[in-house]
Amino acid sequence: IGSTYNVMGRRFVRIWELASAGRMSEARALQTGANEIIAALIETGVTAGLKAILRERGIAAGRCRPPFRPPAPEKERALLATVERVERQGPA
Repeated sequence: IGSTYNVMGRRFVRIWELASAGRMSEARALQTGANEIIAALIETGVTAGLKAILRERGIAAGRCRPPFRPPAPEKERALLATVERVERQGPA
């Protein structure tokens, strides 16, 4: 079960719709954006990063418990900037 579906569900549904309709270049473009967010999550720490994205969207997701650590502030800012940039690029 992909945890990134919690923050990119619409994007993945749209990728499926486009691919199913044979609109592969559009699907690939959305997948590239998803890949950028996933890479930023890996850099930040996936669990802590997902919680940061949810918090930014107004969803009280709490903080990570040990052994996970909160992300470094600069990594969290970079993650949220990536999410914002990708979401501005196209429909999802």
